[in-house]
Amino acid sequence: MEQALKKYFKNWTIILTDLRILLEKYQYLSASIHTSKGSTTLNIGGSIPYIFSGAVYNAPILICLLTNYPFTPPSIYVVPTETIKIIKGHPYVNLKGGVTIPYISSWTHKSTLVAAVNQLQQVFNKMSPIYSVAPNIPTINSATSKSSITNGTDVITSPEDQFKKYNLSSRAKAAICAANDSIIASIKANRTTSVRDYHYNLKKYELHRKVLLSWVSVSLDLNTILHEAQTSKDKLQSRLDLVDTRDLESLNNDLGLILSQILQYKERISALEEDKQNSFLDIEKVVKFENKDSERLCNQIEREATANDMLEFLHSIYKKNRISTKTYVKELRLLSHDLFVAKMNREKLVKNLS
Repeated sequence: MEQALKKYFKNWTIILTDLRILLEKYQYLSASIHTSKGSTTLNIGGSIPYIFSGAVYNAPILICLLTNYPFTPPSIYVVPTETIKIIKGHPYVNLKGGVTIPYISSWTHKSTLVAAVNQLQQVFNKMSPIYSVAPNIPTINSATSKSSITNGTDVITSPEDQFKKYNLSSRAKAAICAANDSIIASIKANRTTSVRDYHYNLKKYELHRKVLLSWVSVSLDLNTILHEAQTSKDKLQSRLDLVDTRDLESLNNDLGLILSQILQYKERISALEEDKQNSFLDIEKVVKFENKDSERLCNQIEREATANDMLEFLHSIYKKNRISTKTYVKELRLLSHDLFVAKMNREKLVKNLS
């Protein structure tokens, strides 16, 4: 970066100093030099955090420096995305993302980038310039949607068959069935939100769904085991109260029977744990894709979300000095490339599907 600044910017020492101070405070910003049609700019892009109404948000921004910086003020933009839009009527940000704050308006060659971004952050703390919208991508489980992802069939045992083995009273069975029906209805109603929350990772969503579907049955199984264990304990205590030294052989037989029952209970618990681990259904029975592009789109969205998460993690461990600058730069380039490829592929697939 220093060599490139020397080549294109006359006051490169001032720029380098301002840039280092800025990036040291705002860890989610990064710089690159852009040359196009004979003009060169230093672009600083990323996001800055701010607190609005008690919640922390991250505003995507772009700062552009011309070659005669600092004698020309930087241009600052809020960069809208597919899911982030600019609020209409913001006092310091127009609908195209252009930022005009007092510090930039009164800019002099002694002004600094970090002071400009500090004021920008203060402005955003008072009034957020952005709001979130749903992504323009295929949705799931919507009867009126023109989505290319269609809803599959949940393989769910009917309550009558599912809870028959527990010998419940009519009142208990009605309460259990109502609870089970409520869980199933919640799964269906929140399918789209749950899949989006898992960044369209269908395997994670399927595990989430299976855990909820098995919740009532597992709870009943555990209750049965605890009840049978208590019954055996009471039976043993009753025998101990009546036991005579002449009945030791009979007591030994009873203990053997109880130990055998305990082993059976442990095997049942192990089987429940194994069922929980191997409870995946075929994904195609839950979510189906109309075509390969739809499936690829889902994969690219997951890849893009993963790259973003890894970038945040990389920034945090570098900030804590757990990795060297050389390793940080190397991994940053790889993750940025993955993010760029995933984003380009996603936009291409969305265009093909629209």
